[in-house]
This record gives sequence, structure tokens and C-alpha cells, in this order.
Amino acid sequence: MSKNFLLNAMFQAIMDGDLTDSKLNTYELNAKFDKIFDKYLPDSKDDYDTRNDGEMDFIAIVHEYMENAFNVGFNTAVQLLVRGD
Repeated sequence: MSKNFLLNAMFQAIMDGDLTDSKLNTYELNAKFDKIFDKYLPDSKDDYDTRNDGEMDFIAIVHEYMENAFNVGFNTAVQLLVRGD
């Protein structure tokens, strides 16, 4: 298994964990998503498929940035531990 595979597995385990306990997938983040969707995407009653596609695309983009930040933070922490700084 590669390092990237393990990091991805750790990130997904955190994201898929109990929503009341997750530090990455918080209630507050989901509430902000809902506000953005309500403001910028069509009303779900009028065009459910378009809104759903937009929500999924936006969430995927945000989660990609979150995963990258997680990986960078994890790598930095490992480097600091190894160097002893």
C-alpha cells in the first residue's frame, strides 16, 4: 500500500465517522453548505436534478481541498516529529 492510499483511507475514515464527533465533517460546515446551495442553486422543487448535481460537484471540490489540507498537515506533523523540531 502506498502512502497516498493510507492517507486517503485515514481521511475517509474521519469523514465517514460519527457526524457528532467528526472534526472535519461538522454540523456547522453542512449548515454553511445548505446556505450556499439555497442562495446559488435552483430551488429543488423546480429542478431537483440540477440542484443535486450542483451540490455534489461543490461538495466534491470542497472535500478535495480539505483532503489536500489534511495530507499537507499530516506530512508536516510527521516531518516535525522525525526531525525533532
